[in-house]
Amino acid sequence: MKIAIVSVGDYRHISMISKYTEYFDSHGIAYDILCTNRYKGTVFPSSNIKAFSCGKLSSKKEKLRMFLSFYRWARKIIRQERYDFLVIWNENTAPLFAPLLLTTYRKRYCVNIRDVDFLNQSAVNIVRKLVINASAFSTYCSTAKLDFPKGYPYVLMRSINMKILKDTQPRDAFRAPGEKLRVVNIGKIRFPLADKKIIEALGDDERFELFFIGAGSEKLEPAAKKYQNVHLIGTYLPEETAGFLANADLIDSYFGTTVLGYERMNSIRFSYGPYLRIPVLVGAGTEMEAEGNKYGFVFAVKEDFTSFADDLYNWYRARDFEAFSAGCGRYLEDIRKTDEIFYARLEETIARCEQR
Repeated sequence: MKIAIVSVGDYRHISMISKYTEYFDSHGIAYDILCTNRYKGTVFPSSNIKAFSCGKLSSKKEKLRMFLSFYRWARKIIRQERYDFLVIWNENTAPLFAPLLLTTYRKRYCVNIRDVDFLNQSAVNIVRKLVINASAFSTYCSTAKLDFPKGYPYVLMRSINMKILKDTQPRDAFRAPGEKLRVVNIGKIRFPLADKKIIEALGDDERFELFFIGAGSEKLEPAAKKYQNVHLIGTYLPEETAGFLANADLIDSYFGTTVLGYERMNSIRFSYGPYLRIPVLVGAGTEMEAEGNKYGFVFAVKEDFTSFADDLYNWYRARDFEAFSAGCGRYLEDIRKTDEIFYARLEETIARCEQR
């Protein structure tokens, strides 16, 4: 039995594949990771990572050319290796590999749907729906995405990355009064307009220190250079995440309201908070606010930033850590239950493939 995880995303941006790789490692299942490499000097942690070098892409035309080149490169490897099962990572990879999936691999692959930025791509969505309907199963990271594609059975896979978090130490108390609160935005910087609002609201406020860590942080330089308490850190490896989270007091998962489908988005960093016992900033009126409010670990960012700094600081200082920690524990228990369902489905699917 040999499996391939296939993603048009860069290795540094697909850390959640650990949900699969940890299972494969613990069950002695051989696997390769076929992905892209967009950053110079990347050192991969294992030899089973096969990366297609493509550099940074500045236009849609360049991205399309890269997608097609990656498809041809990965298809050749898949045919040579004759994998028994494919994990198709993210909804952009799915339609790209439709010719292969709908013929050779029908019902021998699963699709991980991670984003909602495809909602206005009606033509491509037709292909996506065909590919997802022909899969063995598909996974969603948010209960808000149950209507895509409509009527198709899904498996909920919550976004918590234990491969990264196992090297971190959950908090046992909030930051002491009088000490600065460190607000950490970690991951690819995809929503600079929202991040600039946070910077302008908290910049040079002596109660806060801001960190924006990840690819794309350079987009924030014009706004950040005005303030002494804003720090920008560029691209990093997934293995470095734990170190950056070590001193966080608040995790920024605010996307703003200008991105299509923002109400339904979810993020990996959203789950960092409850595991580490750290509050998370989310947009008001979003699925993350609704989900986080069930357990009490989120602060909802409204679009009126007039009193944002005071509201956030006072909210943090008013929390009772024991009650907050208990809510985080309930969230983690719910994740454990959904993981059991996901791994049962994965095990059942692999068993069927082995019997072929």
